[in-house]
Amino acid sequence: MKIVPFSKAACLELPEQNELKEELHSADRFGEIRLGKKHLFYKGLFRARAIPYEQCERVYERVSIGEYGDVPVHEHYLVVVTKQEEEFVLRVNWPDDAKSAIAFLQEHVRGILYGKEKTESAREAE
Repeated sequence: MKIVPFSKAACLELPEQNELKEELHSADRFGEIRLGKKHLFYKGLFRARAIPYEQCERVYERVSIGEYGDVPVHEHYLVVVTKQEEEFVLRVNWPDDAKSAIAFLQEHVRGILYGKEKTESAREAE
């Protein structure tokens, strides 16, 4: 399995494939999300994407609500915002995966903000 960076900026800081593969295989699993010692991984069928924690500015959960015919549908995402202000939306199959991943990151990784930042209109409404 090939491990590629989330973005071109992340490409500069990624170690060699062998090191990344070892970290990916020993990482804690939260659905498609893997949390290693130094990197966040998003595992697909044929490849995995990686980003160093050092590049992560903020992490939060996003829930999209819609309908499929008459059936309500909730889709859960883990959103990673980098220090370069890039936003990566990672879909997870189970709601608990995103929540558990955020809880794990809060416990083990320092320097990342958690939760969505309030917009100006939300601050004014308070």
